[in-house]
Amino acid sequence: MSSLTSKPSVSMAASLASVHREDVVDRLAAMDMQAQSTYGCQDYLNREIIAGNGKCVEKACRTQICEWLYRVADHLNIDREVVMMAIVLLDQFMTSRPYTCRRNFRLAAMASLHLASKLYGGRTVRISFLAELSRGEFLIQHIAEMEQLLLFTLKWRVNPPTPLSFLQHFLALLPCSTPHALKEELFQYSRFFVELSSCDYAFVTEKCSYVAIASIINTFDATSSFLDFNFDSKLLAEFLKTIFTVAKLTKEQSHKMDNLKDRLWTLFMESEEYHSGASSHLSVFALRRSCMITQDYPCRKDGGNSPVCVSGRTLNRL
Repeated sequence: MSSLTSKPSVSMAASLASVHREDVVDRLAAMDMQAQSTYGCQDYLNREIIAGNGKCVEKACRTQICEWLYRVADHLNIDREVVMMAIVLLDQFMTSRPYTCRRNFRLAAMASLHLASKLYGGRTVRISFLAELSRGEFLIQHIAEMEQLLLFTLKWRVNPPTPLSFLQHFLALLPCSTPHALKEELFQYSRFFVELSSCDYAFVTEKCSYVAIASIINTFDATSSFLDFNFDSKLLAEFLKTIFTVAKLTKEQSHKMDNLKDRLWTLFMESEEYHSGASSHLSVFALRRSCMITQDYPCRKDGGNSPVCVSGRTLNRL
């Protein structure tokens, strides 16, 4: 079970509030191109490799390290966006150095968090603090040297687009009539889906834009039955069509989105957030959705859409 729980975060990027809609779309297109070219990740754990010294990294090991990074950030009250950036940098590093053993993987994770906090956190995670957390396994010098190796390996390309950055830009395309409170609720819930995805190796090779869209759709599905505000169905369809177009998501690729959405719900229901009994819209909908699937609803048995689904109707119009 994932130890990750949701944590209230800062509001959506205020810097996007004054950006014209056309500029947001242009940014998304540039981010998508950058994510696929400069910052594309490979399936580095499924290669036939033999680590030099120590054991090979496994998927479970990566999950544990990612969740540990979130716990460290929460303890220091650092925004989780720093962790997501650190994880992306770590995956980039591993794509170039798949022979890394578990020990060096843990070291690289610490160095990635330190680097990301310097670049994006506003508050740096001290190397000395990380060395203390390692309980003698690593010295300050080890972490500093690994940070230099990270920068060398990544060729100083340390500003990758993340699913969270896509999420923020996509939600900036919501209709102007959308209440601020609703935007914030959609952002917070969608953000937690993105955080869950960052700890799951299955999402490493997925397009960041697809992960963000799947998170948004799951949030719409979960909250649509509980919102006091009646979101205009035409405006919603137009919004989804816009982000599908920007992400180059075609009707033929709808199965990809269904798979991502299902995987995210699985991660949520395996998380401590769900099992803690929190009565959020996500938990209530997840339980309802689970019951529907158990009762052989067509949402998954025949590959169709969930009973409360906003994505299928929009994809059919593309």
